[in-house]
Amino acid sequence: VPVIIGVVFSINNLLFGDGYAGKADSSTFLPVLTEYFDTEPHAATPLQIQLLGSLFVPYTLFAVNILRTGPKGKWPLGHISMFGIGFFALTTIMILLFNDDARWNAPEDVNAQLVQNVIISSIVWICVSVGYMRLRDEGIEDGMTIMGEDGGDFPDFLTRMYPGIMTVMLVVFIAVRMI
Repeated sequence: VPVIIGVVFSINNLLFGDGYAGKADSSTFLPVLTEYFDTEPHAATPLQIQLLGSLFVPYTLFAVNILRTGPKGKWPLGHISMFGIGFFALTTIMILLFNDDARWNAPEDVNAQLVQNVIISSIVWICVSVGYMRLRDEGIEDGMTIMGEDGGDFPDFLTRMYPGIMTVMLVVFIAVRMI
């Protein structure tokens, strides 16, 4: 599922950045609201949307690599995907929760787009995290190190370290939004 969503997201943003930004004369294969986003004062430009699509390509390739060659010893790819997509999902959630409607010309349309982004990024984050948990039995954490040294078994990564780091990032995101 994350691979399919990643491919669709990347292609849509890379090839149809104008359409995603709400330009009426562009086409895209995903339904978006037209003509509203382009006139918003704080809206992303098509170039920013294309850049976002290009930044998502490595996460999709990581998932494809794990699917094609197996998970054994691929903990760096799993961690980068879990943290990167997790931070992306937390950011979209914070933007939705702390959204200032006064910034937008059409706040209802913008909020609809933000809700869509939160739902999709949260689903991908959950899929990647559950996938990592299920791949632990297949050896995804084989050879995992802490600060370059072998630490043996890591039963606390998913129960303590990962939630701890995500909580710290959530606090940072909230603090930044409050400033």
